Amino acid sequence: PSWLPHGTALRSKLSSSLTLDDLSVLGPWLQLPEALRQWPGVAQAAANGWLWALTPPSALTMVHAVPRPIAAPEPIAFRIYRAQNATNVMLLGGVELHGPSTDSLIVDARWDEVLDDLSDPKWHTLLNQRQVAATTAIEPWEDIAILAGGHADHTYNDQVVGHVRSHRAVHEFGDTKHRLVHYRLRATTRFREYFAPDELAPLPASDDPSLPVDDGRSTVSAEITVHVPNTTLPAPPMVHSVIPLFRWEDATEPDQPMARRRTRRAGVRVYLERPWFVTGADEQLGVVLAVGAERPTTTFTSQWGGDPFWMGSNVADREAVQVTDLLSAIGYDDYDSVAGPSGKPEILPTADDPNVKVMVVPYRPQYNPERRKWFVDIGFPARFWPFVQLSLVRYQPYSVDGRHLSKPVRCDFVQIPPERTAAVSRTSEGRVRVLVSGPVGYHDGNPSVVGARSVSVLGLSAAAQALAAVAAVGANRVLRAKLQTRDAVATSDLAWQTVEQTDLIVRGYAGTLANLVWTGELDVPEGLPFARPNTPGTHRVRIEEWETFVGDPTDLGDPHSLPTRENRLIYADEFELGSEA
Repeated sequence: PSWLPHGTALRSKLSSSLTLDDLSVLGPWLQLPEALRQWPGVAQAAANGWLWALTPPSALTMVHAVPRPIAAPEPIAFRIYRAQNATNVMLLGGVELHGPSTDSLIVDARWDEVLDDLSDPKWHTLLNQRQVAATTAIEPWEDIAILAGGHADHTYNDQVVGHVRSHRAVHEFGDTKHRLVHYRLRATTRFREYFAPDELAPLPASDDPSLPVDDGRSTVSAEITVHVPNTTLPAPPMVHSVIPLFRWEDATEPDQPMARRRTRRAGVRVYLERPWFVTGADEQLGVVLAVGAERPTTTFTSQWGGDPFWMGSNVADREAVQVTDLLSAIGYDDYDSVAGPSGKPEILPTADDPNVKVMVVPYRPQYNPERRKWFVDIGFPARFWPFVQLSLVRYQPYSVDGRHLSKPVRCDFVQIPPERTAAVSRTSEGRVRVLVSGPVGYHDGNPSVVGARSVSVLGLSAAAQALAAVAAVGANRVLRAKLQTRDAVATSDLAWQTVEQTDLIVRGYAGTLANLVWTGELDVPEGLPFARPNTPGTHRVRIEEWETFVGDPTDLGDPHSLPTRENRLIYADEFELGSEA
């Protein structure tokens, strides 16, 4: 009938009708008692087919079939639950739907799978992995279906919703990894048998993976994106090596149009063995720090160590690495930068003892296809030749409680080079000025250190103390600027020849005496364009810093043999000045 609503079925019984004259020849009617047949209205009811004993009815079902359910399923408070070490996930919540036209509810899942297979030289991301997470039959009377996780299907009366049915909904992954999963609820039609196959033809497939796959007989909800957490304790990271790291930052000098500034910042690079992503997507490397203590509270937190050869590291032996040591050089909110953390620090329980808390600073590993290893760059603030010993964990931020951190791995001590900032400016057409600044220290064995240490005792002025400290530093350190040139057709770096050089002189300090500033000037040839440094050409300024220290005697067998003086290059940089006109 045209008045039957879309997507509904009406079940009724239909019997034949007679005229009143036909009753006189109907045997079952004549066998009824006369008193009953004479009862007012009985004869008319029999003629109208209401006495089913006389005119037995036939079952009749009227259906207003639709190729798809009337309404798309709508999730209500959809969420998931995953237990420790579980390979599946429980789907929970309610689903509002149109029961009369919905035959079954299907939960589709889509995600990107990360795979780091050791047999392959590269890691891969398998896009748009699809799976039917769960499926359940829907009763015609249901307008709200309850997803009940691992509980069996059950019908009951709820005080708020009324008569409802809970449905088992468990998504089995087969492993314990974390994934970012996009769920979509799909309702299939109850009237599939009423349509020819070509009448349920799906729509053309789309290249957009976020759009649902159309089967011609379903309506679907919008995607629900959830993090399915990791459930197992991560395996400790396999550290291959930890080496010093140079991080170069190139910029212009403020308010100086003819100057260029470059900073060499410090840090370490940690190489990691494959595989990665053993706990799934978003797996990171965590640097373990002590929580609110100047010294490590456990034996597995990162720590500083001073160099006994130099005075000026500004760290105490076994001093805990603080969170500001990892963030201050890049800015507290500047995450995912070069050698910077990938997220905010978290305070979490250790894998060995849930009552012991540590701070974890996360870093996102990158892959080196040439070395077939993962690596993490970790930046540190400006200090003079400190040692650092890192405690590292495999960290999965999307994990169930107690499964975020692996057991820690303590690395060897590695020494971090001092930070240096160099600025080269063209002060005039024939002159170039060089400025270098950074943290410094002095060797404890220098005779001038005696004066530097005793100035405060002798009651000397602050200026005298500064001069004594500079003298102590200068006894072990030379900064030199060189003007170099090469032929215009030459391309090798070995073709550069030094034509002039000068030793830079300490002219002041930045903040404290532990951060000195050296300056000096060089003459440049006539005809060299008056332009900002770093213009490629035939001339450049090379800056070198040499440390000097006492070495072994020339003759180890002679007690009167004098010790040698050893040199090592600890910093170098070049600024190109262009070519002569």
